[in-house]
Amino acid sequence: MREPRAWENNGKPQNKECRRFYTIPEWETTVAAELSKYLPAAELTYILGTKNKAVQIMALHSATLKELFVQKKIDSVQYVALQQLVQNFYRLNPEYFEKADTALFGKKIHEAFKKSI
Repeated sequence: MREPRAWENNGKPQNKECRRFYTIPEWETTVAAELSKYLPAAELTYILGTKNKAVQIMALHSATLKELFVQKKIDSVQYVALQQLVQNFYRLNPEYFEKADTALFGKKIHEAFKKSI
């Protein structure tokens, strides 16, 4: 989530000249500013303090779905369907999610989530 990657080459001199003709929205605002539009303050603080923000957001999605199911706000069919959507993000990028910073969220939750995949 907006962290420089080894394969990016926008900082190279030959690319700097072209950059004056376009803007990259991710460079215009901070991650905190964008996430604050969608997350409550407590969750935002938590997410910004983690190493792997994407994984932690997905874990929060999973926890929220479980809460909704326990509170009977969604039925089992909806819960399973929504949980499968969350799990598909893990399946699509397993190497990215294997590097998850699970210390803050709790290894037990992360392990339980991985077992359900």
